[in-house]
Amino acid sequence: MSLGKRPRTDDKGNTSPEPAGESSRKRPRIDDELQDAVDSTQSQQPEPSEPPTTFLEITPDSKETANFTDSFLDQCSPSTLARLAREPASRDDSGLKNYMARRYDINEKLSRFFEDPITFRSLQAATSTLISGSTALQFFDRSFYPGSDLDLFTEFKYSEQLGKWLMDEAGYVFEPTDRSPDFDRAWRYANNKTVDPIYPTDAGVAAVFTFTKPSANDGDAPLKVQVVTCEKRKQPIDVITQFHSTVVMNAITHNEAFCFWPLATLEHRQAAINPTRIPKQPKPNNPAEARRLAAIEKYRQRGWEMLSPSNLKDLKRRPDYKSVFGRRSASIYQVDSRVWVISLDTTGVDPEPFYPEYDGSGSETEEVVEEDEYGAYYDYGYDTY
Repeated sequence: MSLGKRPRTDDKGNTSPEPAGESSRKRPRIDDELQDAVDSTQSQQPEPSEPPTTFLEITPDSKETANFTDSFLDQCSPSTLARLAREPASRDDSGLKNYMARRYDINEKLSRFFEDPITFRSLQAATSTLISGSTALQFFDRSFYPGSDLDLFTEFKYSEQLGKWLMDEAGYVFEPTDRSPDFDRAWRYANNKTVDPIYPTDAGVAAVFTFTKPSANDGDAPLKVQVVTCEKRKQPIDVITQFHSTVVMNAITHNEAFCFWPLATLEHRQAAINPTRIPKQPKPNNPAEARRLAAIEKYRQRGWEMLSPSNLKDLKRRPDYKSVFGRRSASIYQVDSRVWVISLDTTGVDPEPFYPEYDGSGSETEEVVEEDEYGAYYDYGYDTY
């Protein structure tokens, strides 16, 4: 039924014709007036935005929402983060991506030691240097140990270049020993295999050079960087896989980070002691073994359960050991389903300026560049369990 104007009727109900000229003055119909009002109101409303694909999706410039997301995801275990990252609904989740980029920012971790982490990573790429020790563990564990140092593992042929860069460009000074008052003499001793007795007792290690500089924060302990060099025919990864226990068997290249025992280390907070490094009956007055036992106790105090070597097989027999951490590395490194690999942002990393120049004489310099470009010299297809 129309809601338009009704015809006029008298008191007896008879319809009378409209007055002359009134039909020409058409009044708007009531429903038309309502529709115009609705259309006007809707035109003033903003276009509805697309709903977020997941509850973690946030506006990049929303600091409050980012803080909430960080607080929530900080409570998630590493395996939960790995599961979230592998879910199809989370792959385009800006909240999760932003969180991973913030919490696993290697530049931020290295900025404690270097004013320009990008330049260091460029040198790291050119020399195939690995970061390991407590720094790599803190990176995966999202933790911080005050006073911890930075351990760099490299082939001996690159140690001189790395050491001089630390002194000339990064502001570090060499920490002398009784028989090595300066870096040049220490490097020559190591090159001639005349090193301090403590170093050859560690598998695959030729020498360790220590560099320090004052911390930028008043009252903090001096910063320390140790350059651990390998014996000839040994690679840095050979040394790392011979550490005292599985808790520190982690490595960071210039473009990826590897945690070789993620389930035991990060989820169960357990570590198996390496029987080749910690014998059942340590030798008395052996400084190397004493140092490793001290390291075992240090990580026990940090919250890890240090298991005997016999528990090593039990770790890999767990039904959940082949966990969600595993994926194949995007690089040439071959890793299995037990290893957690995190790709790093390489924006600005350029190893080219640090490569040795080839003089065209057919010397070994050319071979070094071909072997070590982008870490191709390393083979990560070893047995890690």
